[in-house]
Amino acid sequence: LWEMHAHLAAVAPVGRAPEHLVGHGVLHARDMGGFLDQLQPLREAIRRGDRVGPDLVLAGPTLNSEQLAPFHRKVATADEARAAVRE
Repeated sequence: LWEMHAHLAAVAPVGRAPEHLVGHGVLHARDMGGFLDQLQPLREAIRRGDRVGPDLVLAGPTLNSEQLAPFHRKVATADEARAAVRE
């Protein structure tokens, strides 16, 4: 099974219990917006076998016209949005 709309950075601590996803048969998860500096180490720990969890596909920060959550990145113009996507 795939979890197609996760926000693992929205709970503290980040990735609090990826083991629960696997326990429910979820072997892959798409994180739709979060802190890459926190999610990438979690993904690597799972890949190394240090943590149990699904294979993670990470989107990085959510791009928005307003910063509604800490992991949202505010972009006001098309140029800012293009620059953010390139990063």
